Amino acid sequence: MHNQKFGRIHEILTAIKNHLDEGGVLHAGALILSDEETIQDAVSDALAGMKEPEYEPIVPRSQRRRLNQYMGRWSGWMGKRKIRYFENEGEARAWLNSSEQ
Repeated sequence: MHNQKFGRIHEILTAIKNHLDEGGVLHAGALILSDEETIQDAVSDALAGMKEPEYEPIVPRSQRRRLNQYMGRWSGWMGKRKIRYFENEGEARAWLNSSEQ
């Protein structure tokens, strides 16, 4: 199923590239694939039923959590800011995996 959709998407993109190489102007209602199907309809049909891939959100470095241990004392950091101290490693790791400040 996906190979057919990717084949159709490749066909659409090739037609668009060829049209632009010939100096044509592209708009959503252009009939460059056939006399009945517009680019907008072809793209909508090709993307129908496809799910967007799920990615983990990107966390800026200034908001990333990390732990540091210095002389037996654990501290939690967000970016360059020290947030808090912890009594033990377990408490520090729990903070690292939680969403609390």
